[in-house]
Amino acid sequence: MKYNRIASLSIMIALCIVVSSLKISADQSIKVQDDFGKGIKSNVFVSLGNENEAKGITDDLGILLIKIPCLKGKQIKACPINPLYYEGFADCLPNKDQLVVKVTKKAFAQNLNWNAEIFEATGNLGDAAFTYSEIATRFHKIDPGKASFARNKAYSTFAAAIKTPINVKVSGFDEKQGIVVLTNEFVDYLKEYQK
Repeated sequence: MKYNRIASLSIMIALCIVVSSLKISADQSIKVQDDFGKGIKSNVFVSLGNENEAKGITDDLGILLIKIPCLKGKQIKACPINPLYYEGFADCLPNKDQLVVKVTKKAFAQNLNWNAEIFEATGNLGDAAFTYSEIATRFHKIDPGKASFARNKAYSTFAAAIKTPINVKVSGFDEKQGIVVLTNEFVDYLKEYQK
């Protein structure tokens, strides 16, 4: 009986030593990377509305550890040191160990614009619609006006690609959302088109 107590005590001591040697941390890693996964040195902020709380500057690999994870409902904003990149945003996810913020090189974004225009001009409307949609997604938080224009172009070029009849209204302004969306009429046409 005495031997079992000593063995149990020894096991408990060993477990305490192992547990105490582990680094238990609430740090959250922020990684800022470009379209190809390369880390981009950036100023990092946590923002809610128009208020920005500076968190620091990433290392050259685009990584910054923050002590207290950002709270749900807030956003991480990355402002690259290199002016050739647009700012990037990501929603805070407190349960994730690492948040990735994507930033787009301005030349890459310009190439997307040129490609979309060339696709449209040469009648490659499916690729034009896809490229305009990509532009809208990338600019959603950076430049809402440019995103809205690209989204509308994506709708119209897609409708043209599938030869939507002229009498079918493709998009319209939705007052509840405050943006241009696809109309129910076009969605119904699309469902018929897919049959």
